[in-house]
Amino acid sequence: MRRDKDLLRAWLLFLEEKEVPHGTLDISQDQDGFGIENYDWGSCIYHANLLIDSGFIDGKVTASGHLLHNRITSAGHDFLEVIRDPEIWSMTKSASEKAGGWSLELLGDLARGLIRTQVKKHTGIEI
Repeated sequence: MRRDKDLLRAWLLFLEEKEVPHGTLDISQDQDGFGIENYDWGSCIYHANLLIDSGFIDGKVTASGHLLHNRITSAGHDFLEVIRDPEIWSMTKSASEKAGGWSLELLGDLARGLIRTQVKKHTGIEI
């Protein structure tokens, strides 16, 4: 299965919205309001595991196919902040596609660069 950057982003946005302050969120295929449309459950679970592997979420996938989600990590929140804006996300994806490849680190770096450009444009401050 190939990684899907849109699904990784959708997971983070979904988990941020549903996150509980204390405890574990049990997410299953049959759950009402799951909220990631246009993806089959197998793809969703695969990508949840990728986010766990990357250190963006703290949780685990059970043998029965549930995501037991504890929290988004600090690294996950940092990544989410730079890819949250739809326009920045669109430009980030476009740049990675033109480059011919991507990693989560590269996507974050691209988005941060685009945000730095926006900061300079709006404030005149180069960071």
